[in-house]
Amino acid sequence: MASCAGVEIHAKARTGMGECATLMSMGNQHRGIDMRAPAGSIVGLCSASATMCAMGMAFLGYWGVHEPVPWHWTDRFVVFLAFASFAALGSVAWIVTTPVAEEGAERVVAARRAFAVGVVSIWLAIVIAVIASP
Repeated sequence: MASCAGVEIHAKARTGMGECATLMSMGNQHRGIDMRAPAGSIVGLCSASATMCAMGMAFLGYWGVHEPVPWHWTDRFVVFLAFASFAALGSVAWIVTTPVAEEGAERVVAARRAFAVGVVSIWLAIVIAVIASP
């Protein structure tokens, strides 16, 4: 029994990597699926989707959802588009960080599509709100 950073390791076989490196490399596996650390476009997609989601929330906050005037069909459509964009942008991080079974499979393409749908939806909602405002 050895310890590595306060964690006890029951190591029967030792490799050339050492006990701590073996523990760290085994810590990224979940049910036989290699869970890699996010890097590059994955981090960029996650932060961009969070930024666009924040911009959409700021838009809804300043647009006039809280005004006492009755809503028109365009107001409801704008809110529907905004919520659809929140769903798409919120799912980007979940899609792109989902563990994959094989090494070559990436979820970046699907996450980029969800990001594009979210961005187009929120900007369409903003344009409709500006054009349809009295």
